[in-house]
Amino acid sequence: VFFDSSLPRPAGPLQFPDGTMATLPANADPRAVFADWLLRADNPAFARSLANRTWGWLFGRGLVQPIDDLR
Repeated sequence: VFFDSSLPRPAGPLQFPDGTMATLPANADPRAVFADWLLRADNPAFARSLANRTWGWLFGRGLVQPIDDLR
């Protein structure tokens, strides 16, 4: 997967969708930092979203509709 390191990097701390603050190391791929946050054991959002999408795929309708709206 290609990441264009010539693009401007965010200045200062980053905020993930759940409000968690983080800093981006100078040589880190921002996608990897986001993926680490997304897959943490204390982040239930990923598991709920995956379960809803799987349910929708199997039964034609997610537990939550629309399927990608898990506020």
